[in-house]
Amino acid sequence: NVSQIEWYLTSRLAAQQALSYVGSVPLVLDEPFADVAADDVEYLLERIVRTSDNVQVVFVGDDPRVVGWCRAADEATATLVTT
Repeated sequence: NVSQIEWYLTSRLAAQQALSYVGSVPLVLDEPFADVAADDVEYLLERIVRTSDNVQVVFVGDDPRVVGWCRAADEATATLVTT
C-alpha cells in the first residue's frame, strides 16, 4: 500500500533528523520500491524530496524507475553514481 510506504519513509526521515544535534545522518534505502507499482514510484520519490530537507537519502540498487527519475532531476535534488 503506497500510503503505508509513504508513512514509513516520512517517519524514518523525521527520525533521522532527530538523531543528532549537529546534523542528521544519511538514510540508506536498498531497493525500497521493488514491490511498488511503477505509477507510484515517482510519487514516493517526490514525497521524499519534499520531506528530506536536512537528510541525505541514499538509494542502493538498479531500479530503472529510480535511475530515470534521478537522471531527470536537477543537480540540487539528485546525483546518480554508477559503478
